[in-house]
Amino acid sequence: MSLPPSTNQNIANFISKVTHSSDTTDWILDSGASEHLTCDALAVSDTKTPSHYLPIKLSNGTSVPVHSVGQIQPSNMTSNHVLYIPSFKCNLLLISRLTKALQCSVTFFPSFCVLQDLKSKKLIGMGELHDGLYYFHRLHLPFIAAASLPSSFNL
Repeated sequence: MSLPPSTNQNIANFISKVTHSSDTTDWILDSGASEHLTCDALAVSDTKTPSHYLPIKLSNGTSVPVHSVGQIQPSNMTSNHVLYIPSFKCNLLLISRLTKALQCSVTFFPSFCVLQDLKSKKLIGMGELHDGLYYFHRLHLPFIAAASLPSSFNL
């Protein structure tokens, strides 16, 4: 079975992103990842050396070791249990963990996606499509709206 050309291009873009240098401050929303992953040592705090992690297998077939497990704060949201892999070349946010922790839904559109709080229905984040990948952006809420949200989001 062959894949449509656009799917093949999206797969090629993803493989290129995870195997070549990129902006390490960007966070890509990923439905296929098994964990939140980062390549940015400065983004990870409260790190611990993993005792049970096997190397992570990348989409290009190579395996890379996990250096440490820690906490990140992409766009003012805290995420625990993030794998730091120095040889990885991008940052991935696992959509299923993100939606569970934030109690939100993600709706995908042709050029962007939105994250919406399940209870209030307020827009809390978005992703912009670039080269077949959705890049996460936390919305900067006005002071009054932010005051009604929980003080800490744990991803």
